Amino acid sequence: MKTQQTDFEMKNCFSLIMLYPVTNKAYNWIKENICLENWQHDSNIAIEPRFFEGIFEGITQAGLTIKAA
Repeated sequence: MKTQQTDFEMKNCFSLIMLYPVTNKAYNWIKENICLENWQHDSNIAIEPRFFEGIFEGITQAGLTIKAA
């Protein structure tokens, strides 16, 4: 049985939530849905906790998967 690869991993650092895309679908979703600041890059995104719920909903509504790292 083949295990499906998770698209995103996230780590709760309390003052920030770190979001790590794992698959190409995840990188593409970021490019289409998240406006990154100049100091951020698409391999690890720092998110204020108050904004994470909306991002989480967008990820799951797109049919992508996310798990805690």
